[in-house]
Amino acid sequence: MARDGTYPRHALLFLGHSRSCGEHHGLTMEITLKVIAAAGFGRSPSTDEAALFHGHRMTFGQALYRAFDSVWALSTLPLSRVRAARNAYAELELYMAEIRSARLDAQKEGEDVPADLFNALVQSEAGEEALSPVELAGNVFVCLLAGHETTAHTLAFGWILLALYPSWQDWVREEVERVLGDRAELSYGDFAKLRRLMAVFNETLRTFPPVPFIPKVAAQDTTIPLQLDTGEKARIEQAFLPASAPIIIYAIALHYNPLGP
Repeated sequence: MARDGTYPRHALLFLGHSRSCGEHHGLTMEITLKVIAAAGFGRSPSTDEAALFHGHRMTFGQALYRAFDSVWALSTLPLSRVRAARNAYAELELYMAEIRSARLDAQKEGEDVPADLFNALVQSEAGEEALSPVELAGNVFVCLLAGHETTAHTLAFGWILLALYPSWQDWVREEVERVLGDRAELSYGDFAKLRRLMAVFNETLRTFPPVPFIPKVAAQDTTIPLQLDTGEKARIEQAFLPASAPIIIYAIALHYNPLGP
């Protein structure tokens, strides 16, 4: 939005249709799930996979998509969504058990295995604090669930902000082209050089935090200073928090606080 309260023409083209915005968010959800699945499982899922593995009713990609799409369905109606969610969770757990078995066999044979999240958990399973197959599946699912929607929302808002402010879009693109050079793809080592892109994502997270409320519990009796703005002069007051007191950190207010954290 410009200072006069209007939107640039290119932004109106992007935001002018609610369906386009919905499709935009759906796209970031799909992209994020593929990236996380590749980083977590060493494979990129697709709902268009033609072949079903023996003993499965869904492809790996279909199980991932339906499990995350129906993540809240187990506590809601209609019952058809509940059944679909349960089937997807069962399929996903079966796939993870098969991947786990294949990774452990590969390690025993001395074969190279992908350096992804799933293999890191499998390796920890072989250590002193072994994870059971159920614990392994639970850890992987939590990592995927925690990273999927939050990352997708950040991407969606980031793209919208870049569409609203083309000068910043050009600023980021110049850096990407400079770091990329004549290569077709970025390497892992390039990401530390993309400081402008990181600045854009940090500002996106500040303005549109995907997790607005952060719940905490006081571990012990404590007193914290509170900076209050009375309109005339800021003052500091002490607030006592007893042990086990619930605490809610409001990220949006914190990020927009002109007095700072």
